[in-house]
Amino acid sequence: MATYIQVADSLPRWLGYLNSLLWNKGNLDDSGNRAFLRAASLGIEAQTAIDEVSRWIIDAGDRLRLAKLAGQCQDAYCHVGNAPGHAFRPSSIIQWPVVDWHALNWLAEHGPGIYDLWENSPFRWEDSESHTEEIIDLMFPGDPWLCIGFDNYNFATRRREAWRGILAHRGLIVPSPMIATFGRTSDGKLSQHTLEATGPRVYLAIEHDFEPNRPDQSTVDQWLNNGREIIDVCAAFLSPFSLWR
Repeated sequence: MATYIQVADSLPRWLGYLNSLLWNKGNLDDSGNRAFLRAASLGIEAQTAIDEVSRWIIDAGDRLRLAKLAGQCQDAYCHVGNAPGHAFRPSSIIQWPVVDWHALNWLAEHGPGIYDLWENSPFRWEDSESHTEEIIDLMFPGDPWLCIGFDNYNFATRRREAWRGILAHRGLIVPSPMIATFGRTSDGKLSQHTLEATGPRVYLAIEHDFEPNRPDQSTVDQWLNNGREIIDVCAAFLSPFSLWR
C-alpha cells in the first residue's frame, strides 16, 4: 500500500483545481470523480475532500446523493492505493455556520470604512462619470458570454461586445462567464439564466444584509449610534487584511 503523505501546499493546490472544474448540471458526476482522484493523489484527508465536493454540488443547486458521493470518494482513494477505511459522509460543517456577533461587533467598531476601501483600491476614478465598460473589460477580458439582467425578470446572455455601451443601464450580472446562451433550469425549461450554462466560478459576490431595528440584529443600532454607517461596516467585513496594517 502506498504511503500517504500530506504535503504542506497540497490543500491550496487542490482547492485551486476544484475551481477549474465545471460544477454545473451535466458535469457534476465527472467533476466529483476528478476532484476525489486529485484529492487522493495529493494526500488530502478523505473527510475534507467529501465536505468540499459537497459544497460545490450544493452551490450548483443540486441535491446531495449521499450513497453515490461516498462511493465516489471510496473508489478514488482505493484507486490510488489508500482506502479511507470506511464510507465517509458529508459532515455538519457544510451547513451555514452560526454568526459570530462578538467578532462582527469588533470589526464594526475597529475596522476600516468605505473611504479606506476606496483609497486602497488598485483602480479608482476621481470623477463622477460611469466607468462600467472599463470595469467589465478588466474583469472579463476578451469576448465571453455574459448573462446580464435589467432586473430579476429581464435578462439575457450575449457576447460581451453585444453589451458594449449599455451595461451602465443594467443592474445585475452573473459573476462568471457563461458557456452557452441557453441552459435548462431545475424544472427542465430552457432559459438564458441557468446554473447549467454557467461556467467555472471566477468571482464570488458577497453581500451583507444588516438592518437596524431587527430583533436578530440587535447590535446594528449600536454601530450606527457610534457614528458608523452600514456601508462602513460592510466595507470593514470585506476589506483585505492589508488595510488593517
